[in-house]
Amino acid sequence: MIIGVKIKMKKGESHSKEAKLKISLNNGLGMKGKKHSKNAKRKMSLNSKGCVAWNKGLTKKDDSRIIAPKGKNHYRWIGGVIIHRGYKCIRKPNHPFAAQNGYVRENRLVMEKKLGRFLKPKEVVHHINDNKLDNNIKNLKLFNNANEHTKFHNEQRRIIKCV
Repeated sequence: MIIGVKIKMKKGESHSKEAKLKISLNNGLGMKGKKHSKNAKRKMSLNSKGCVAWNKGLTKKDDSRIIAPKGKNHYRWIGGVIIHRGYKCIRKPNHPFAAQNGYVRENRLVMEKKLGRFLKPKEVVHHINDNKLDNNIKNLKLFNNANEHTKFHNEQRRIIKCV
């Protein structure tokens, strides 16, 4: 087996069958079907950063997969209530407008219950006292779209400036 042989060629000249075989042997370390040396194995297992890959030697076996419990059976279950960006969110995976994680903002759920219908995706629920966690129906106001909501806030700012 020839390893480390460089074949010099002129421009426009193609490789012969023998030269192509030598090149392929060099590119594959010439070890096809044979045991690799420790150094060759190490070089093959290193990733671009020079570290051994985290999944080196692991194989995918369906029967050995561990299926973690979901929902109420999961050890970190906190009742299906989270606070995301200051809003209280409730887990409702079957809600038509639930986020990818299955949660819906509680203020939208309270407004939907009052109206007796699902809110449209463009409708905006505003907290009158600016406390995002206070989802009392008396504290909520519905706007048809974000543009109306912004106009409302701009008017409030003008009133505060004038006073």
